[in-house]
Amino acid sequence: MLAIGLSSVLISCQQPHDNDVRSMYDVTDINYGLSESTEVLLTAESGEKLSRQENIAFRDGHSQGTLIVVRPDIIKQTIDGIGTSFTESSAFVLAHLDKNKRQEVMNNIYGEDGANFSMARTMIGASDFSVKGRYSYADIKGDVELENFSIAPDRAGFPAEEYPSVQDNAYDLLPMIKEALAIKSRQKDSDLKIIASAWTAPSWMKDIEDWF
Repeated sequence: MLAIGLSSVLISCQQPHDNDVRSMYDVTDINYGLSESTEVLLTAESGEKLSRQENIAFRDGHSQGTLIVVRPDIIKQTIDGIGTSFTESSAFVLAHLDKNKRQEVMNNIYGEDGANFSMARTMIGASDFSVKGRYSYADIKGDVELENFSIAPDRAGFPAEEYPSVQDNAYDLLPMIKEALAIKSRQKDSDLKIIASAWTAPSWMKDIEDWF
């Protein structure tokens, strides 16, 4: 099957093209009339953060080694957004900060003066990035109709008697998501796409009837 699959790929790549149309893979000599870069921004460990640099002048030359061809006239894939993840462990860390410091961190992540992330992932139930793990939105054994489905664990917070160093015991995954959405809503670039995905099924849905 592997040999057949590879042959199909090779054949499809070797199909002849119309005389009037050059393959997008063959064209390396298009002159786009660009004399210099449009904008150069630098972020570096030394402290630079989206620091504007001098534009780079382009010149004719001859490449050596591997050639990477950039074709701005051909659009194949588009980027929906760049971002991070909402996890219970992240909420737990932020809950240890006072409100002002926590908002400063969140603004640095989602604010227009910070990274300004526009996409995030969140878990449906527990994940490897949970404080204790081993919880789902459907923990009642045999509840195949999901009548007891609940997202309460993600807004339960962290009790003071169990976590005395936590500054905001009501802070949790859902409050963190709402805080990020509030930050985005106050700026021009207000779009924040959130992808929710399950990390694991409830233990009772597994043959082993356990989390691991």
